[in-house]
Order: sequence, then C-alpha cells, then structure tokens
Amino acid sequence: LRAAPLRASTVLTGLDHPWDIAFVSSSQFLFTQRDRRTISLGTTGGSTRVVGRARGIWASGETGLMALELAPDFGRTGTFYTCHGYRSGATKDVRVARWHLNAARTRARLTKTIVRGLPATSGRHGGCALAFGPGGALYIGTGDAAVGRNAQRLRSGGGKVEYVGELSNRD
Repeated sequence: LRAAPLRASTVLTGLDHPWDIAFVSSSQFLFTQRDRRTISLGTTGGSTRVVGRARGIWASGETGLMALELAPDFGRTGTFYTCHGYRSGATKDVRVARWHLNAARTRARLTKTIVRGLPATSGRHGGCALAFGPGGALYIGTGDAAVGRNAQRLRSGGGKVEYVGELSNRD
C-alpha cells in the first residue's frame, strides 16, 4: 500500500509563531500567533485579518496566545476556546478562555475565563493544548512552567492533561 503524495503550498506569509489553527469552513480558518497575541481569520485564498485580541494576554519565551479549539456547537454559536499566558501586575499564569466570533466573522471577543491559575514562570515550558472529547468534555494539556516537579505535584496544574468537563455557553 502506497501513501498518496503530499502536496503543500504556502497560503500566508509574514506570520510570527503561528501556534494553532481551526477550520471554520472549507475556505476560512482561525489561527493564533503566540507572540503577537492575536486571533486571526485566514482564507485559503491568502488573505487574513485580526479578529481578536484581549487585554492581559502575556507572551514571553514559550508562552503567549497558544491553543485554539472550536466548541462542538461552533457552527451554531460561534464559540471557541483559547489557552494563553496572562499577566496583570504580579499575577502571571496560563488561562483557558471562551470566545465568541460574530456571525460576520469580523470580530471575536473574550467572553469568559474558564480556567485560571495554571503555572507560569519566565514563559519557559508554558505550552498548552485543548481538545474536546466524548460528550463535549474539554481536556487541557499543560506545560510544566520549567519546574519539573509540577508534573508530580497533584495540586499543580502544570505538566498534566486535565479534564474540565462539559462546557456550555452558560458556564
């Protein structure tokens, strides 16, 4: 059995640490740029526009605006989730947030922080991944914030895959 040949083509250039992508239609996709702290809408035709940015999103090292995952009911609600570094004064952590993309797909706004307090230090090992599982449960994979013991500490959210549970737009 031979695999079909893979063909690749460049759709967008000039990006700065693009981190995650989710197709919202056959020709449009949302994507995050970690260091620019933006959510953009791209098209397979090569155009792009920024649709979301929120105050407090922090980027340093391997932390910034990272994961992006469409809600299971995205087609009906325009709801999606991101994972990002956050800083306000002395508070520095990694968070998961719910966003809403308007029907015209011209603007996204952060509507609620779902999880806060995931560990962050200098920005090293701040990675984050999101995935929906059976029944609409959200799972979060986190970096260890460059503290190797975080993965072994039960009270730390670092270096783990965490189960958030089923989410609704009312949470």
